[in-house]
Amino acid sequence: MNNLPLIKLEDFGIEFVKGRSVFTAARNINFEVNAGEITGIVGESGSGKSVTCMSILKLHSKETKYSGKILFNDNGKITECLSSSNKTLRKLAGKSIAYIFQEPMTALNPVRTCGSQLLENILIGGLKGKQAREKAISLLTEVQMPDPERIFRSYPHEISGGQRQRVMIAMSISCDPVLLIADEPTTALDRLVQNDILTLISNLSINRGMAVILISHDFEVIAKYTTKTIVMYKGSIAEQGETVSIINNPQQDYTKALLACRPSAVYEGKYLPVLKDFADGATFTPQAWPVTEKKDDELLTLTRVYKSFKSGSKFFVAVDGISFEIKKGETLGLIGESGSGKSTVAKMIIRLEDISSGEILYESTPVTKIKNYPRVAQMIFQDPYSSLNPSLTIGNTIGEVVELHQKISGEEKLNTVHSLLEKVGLKAEDALKYPNEFSGGQRQRIGIARALAAKPEFIICDESVSALDLSVQAQVLNLLKKLQAENNLTYLFITHDMNVLRYFADRIVVMKNGRVVEKGDTKRLTTNPENDYTRLLLQN
Repeated sequence: MNNLPLIKLEDFGIEFVKGRSVFTAARNINFEVNAGEITGIVGESGSGKSVTCMSILKLHSKETKYSGKILFNDNGKITECLSSSNKTLRKLAGKSIAYIFQEPMTALNPVRTCGSQLLENILIGGLKGKQAREKAISLLTEVQMPDPERIFRSYPHEISGGQRQRVMIAMSISCDPVLLIADEPTTALDRLVQNDILTLISNLSINRGMAVILISHDFEVIAKYTTKTIVMYKGSIAEQGETVSIINNPQQDYTKALLACRPSAVYEGKYLPVLKDFADGATFTPQAWPVTEKKDDELLTLTRVYKSFKSGSKFFVAVDGISFEIKKGETLGLIGESGSGKSTVAKMIIRLEDISSGEILYESTPVTKIKNYPRVAQMIFQDPYSSLNPSLTIGNTIGEVVELHQKISGEEKLNTVHSLLEKVGLKAEDALKYPNEFSGGQRQRIGIARALAAKPEFIICDESVSALDLSVQAQVLNLLKKLQAENNLTYLFITHDMNVLRYFADRIVVMKNGRVVEKGDTKRLTTNPENDYTRLLLQN
């Protein structure tokens, strides 16, 4: 009987070599995964989660240096992966080990149908013709794809993000692997779709007896779907054990800090803890938010706003006659699944999209008639890297906004840029750097500084913390709350995460299929929702 673990890492380490410089990405890694179990690897960006798992199939460049051992047990046949040839590893990848990447749109070929890409994997396994096509449809059915025949004929851009991820899962299980490595498979998906995808992976693990390594920066995902957890920090394992034990009784300060950074009702009206608050065993004492002056005056009003897009000879209704108001000094949360119309609403408010009908008023004046509206209303985007010009220094990027809206230049402009960077927790000398020299959290701070450069009264935060690690998310939420009090700001905060809104928003508007299905005070809406869809969002 084969009682050996399916995969075992012994004193594993990895270094990236570039010229004379050497970067150690992981070191002294020891863990094992048993057949049929789901093991979670959790940690911040850069902790070594992905580089460690990609090393199982040696998916790094030739210049990479490995140390230690990675032992894979294929039904009693032990393969030491690091010393194996690429040919041997390709056989493992085609038969026993499968890998799902974070962004399916970049992993799928955009000029080939989903069916042809799925068939390619199946044909490698030996099936041909009608049998291969039948298996492809069967796999699409197994991953609970609606209308498998249509998906088979579709190109990646013609289906949703969740459906693209299901196609990737179907491709990965087509070779009947014994190990599936899922690398942040749901990071870009809303909570409802995320839950569906992770439940699917969990069920496939049970039904197929397939082991899963689930990589995530979200402890809620790890807690719900894994039996064992490995916590990584700066290229090393900080802690590992049964998931229930890790969640309920963490031993390491870093694990305690990651768990504490999650937005929750415990911190209502208070700043969230961040990693440094738990350094060297320190005890965190929550500090109350500064008082923000909230008024009953309506700053922004949407009345029966409608937006449709033309697609060929047909029209698609993205926003269907919605009405709500935002009061001065408050944070209004806007939530809904992908495709509900949230971002379209934001673009209409900020005037990046024209409305088809209805009315948007800012202090009782139509936004189309306010000459300085781009100054009073600003937007912080989900992906700060794509919204920053890579060829401009941060100082020039922020300086352009300062000069345009504050009408200052020269040394005064430079001093203002430095002041803005310091206000968001960066340094004045960072003005000389380019976007690629910053982390994701730092780039989001730059996005906030750029928005503040116009001296706005109203800011839209469009999924501005959804792609961040929990610890970085906490830092950005704390910063936004601090800046709101200091600058008398009003926020429209768009997200698909109800936990964030429960903590951060004063009131919430819930959207589904382009319509508002419920709105109200945060406490009432999250404890006593009236709509079934709102209840569903709260359950996930």
